[in-house]
Amino acid sequence: MISTLLNGPFLTRAEAAARGGIDPRALAARQDVLRLPGRHLEETYFAFQFDRSGLRPEIAAIVGALAPDWDQLSIADWLVRPSQDLSALSPLTWLEAGRSPQAVLDAAERHHRWHHTPTVPAATAAALTEPTRAPRRVPHRRAIGGPAPVT
Repeated sequence: MISTLLNGPFLTRAEAAARGGIDPRALAARQDVLRLPGRHLEETYFAFQFDRSGLRPEIAAIVGALAPDWDQLSIADWLVRPSQDLSALSPLTWLEAGRSPQAVLDAAERHHRWHHTPTVPAATAAALTEPTRAPRRVPHRRAIGGPAPVT
């Protein structure tokens, strides 16, 4: 079992909103910003999404593209793990080196397909799509625990 890797530091909603130049309520509603939900406290935001000029647009674009199919923790975890598709660099390191955000999206798509596509043999898949038949009734010769049939 592989555990989730969380890469801090983390920001409160107010800190993230100030750093991103975004209204705190609008920040909380955005689908292209990664956050950790708070159970008893307010959610926290991954600081790597922000730089001196605000929200990093390449990370927001990647998060926005992945959000419909991935949960927040999976995206955050994937962004900090080395990827063979990105020359063994993490997607964040790849982007910090000024490399293509499209390559990160392509790598994410391959990763998602590899880890979320069921590998079912073709014969099994065909059998699963065939219409089901009613089970055939087989008469029992004796009831469970009853006397043996007379022959």
